[in-house]
Amino acid sequence: MRVSDEVLRYASAYPGAKVVAVTKTADIKAMRAAYEIGYTAFGENRIQDALAKIALISLPVEWHFIGRLQSNKARKAVGPFSLLHSLDNLRLANLVSNVSLESGVTTECLIQVNVSGEKSKQGIDPVEIYQFGTDIRGLQGIKVVGLMTMAPHEETPEATRPLFRKMRRLFEGLSGEASSHFEMKYLSMGMSNDYHVALDEGANLIRVGSAIFLHD
Repeated sequence: MRVSDEVLRYASAYPGAKVVAVTKTADIKAMRAAYEIGYTAFGENRIQDALAKIALISLPVEWHFIGRLQSNKARKAVGPFSLLHSLDNLRLANLVSNVSLESGVTTECLIQVNVSGEKSKQGIDPVEIYQFGTDIRGLQGIKVVGLMTMAPHEETPEATRPLFRKMRRLFEGLSGEASSHFEMKYLSMGMSNDYHVALDEGANLIRVGSAIFLHD
């Protein structure tokens, strides 16, 4: 497995943009190589895989949980991760908040938005985002710091631009709703296939795996 710095170099042209290197298929050696060339945020979508890698790698990196968080795994997600990307319902928000309060921490989260409207995608409907934000604002154990979305995989990445633009407008609209527990700091969108377009449309977090960890 080879590790490419191309994504890091490309994102450096966008001030404030951060690359989350998705380590789903990467081994410890490749992850160490990624850190050595400048990747300082890693992301996983399975709790058990993430915890195993966190224990083994022992590097000063941020860990992001980018997958769907199941209620029975919420307790394990609080603490090890700098950011949870996929908050999408009130029950989960309450659970993460309660576990965080028990642990004496505040967990930073992104609200996942189903901007494409696909039934196969998780996330809050864009028209419900303001109400959801109001519902969770009083939860003391979590802090919402932005939005996340997953666009459909398109053969032509440019086809994702309207969805990313819609997300940016939603993000900008919510920026006026900031409070001590609700602010718009991160817009997480774009993966290996379409991160170029996502950055153009205002993403400041991109989640990239296969374009960084290259299989020969």
